[in-house]
Amino acid sequence: MAVRPYAFRRNFYRDLRGFEAKLEKRAGRFVTGWVNYGFLIQKSGLIGFLDIREDTREVSQRSTTEQRAPDPIPSMRASLDLHAPSGWGPEISGIHLLDGVSVNWLQWWAGGQKVTHDPAGSGVVDNYRNRDALNTDLRITKTFAAFGGRPRLYVDIHNLFNRRQINTAGFTGEEWTAYLNSLRPDSQGGQDRIGDWDKSYIVLPEKDRWATFIDPRQIFIGLDLALDMGLR
Repeated sequence: MAVRPYAFRRNFYRDLRGFEAKLEKRAGRFVTGWVNYGFLIQKSGLIGFLDIREDTREVSQRSTTEQRAPDPIPSMRASLDLHAPSGWGPEISGIHLLDGVSVNWLQWWAGGQKVTHDPAGSGVVDNYRNRDALNTDLRITKTFAAFGGRPRLYVDIHNLFNRRQINTAGFTGEEWTAYLNSLRPDSQGGQDRIGDWDKSYIVLPEKDRWATFIDPRQIFIGLDLALDMGLR
C-alpha cells in the first residue's frame, strides 16, 4: 500500500491596500464631530505546489495562479456631538437645565462584500453579496456639580434602531444552506443579500429561533463620580 504523507505549508498570501480620509471639527460652542471614510482592497491566492510527487515519473501539481480580488469594501464612521455651553439654556431657581448636557451620535457603515455560494460546483464566483453592515449608538450625558465633585449621569444605547443581525452560529450546516438557497440575489434577478431575513420566502431555522439573531439593542444607565481631593 502506498504511503501518502501530508504536510501543512504556508502557501497562502494576501495583499491589502486601501484609502482613508477624515474630516474633523474639534472645537465648537454647540457642535463638534468628525467623519471618516475609507475603502479596502484585498487580493489573495496560492503559491507553490498543491502536492509534490516523489516519483519523478509523476508531475507535481502546482497551485492555481488565479488571484482572488473581490471588489473594494467601502466604509464610513461618523460622530456628531451636541452640547450646551456653560450657563446656556432655560434657568429654574438659578439652575441651568441644559448646562453640562451632551448628546453624542455615533454612526458606522460598511458595504457588503461579494461571496460565492456554489453547491452544484458549477464554477460560478461572487454570485452573492453580504448585506451592508450598519449600526447606530447614542450616548446622552449630564454633568453637574455636587458632593464636592462633578458627577456625570449617562445613558448609553447600543444599536439604537435594534437592527437585526443574522447569527451564522445559530444555524446548522443544513439550515445555512437552506437559507442561502432561499435567497434571490442579483445573479438570479432578485435583490436579496446574505443577512436579509424579513421576506416570507426566506427560510430560517424553526428550532432555537432565539439564536438566529445577535447584537440586540442594549441600554446602559450609570453614574460617574469624580472627586477633587484637593491634593497637591
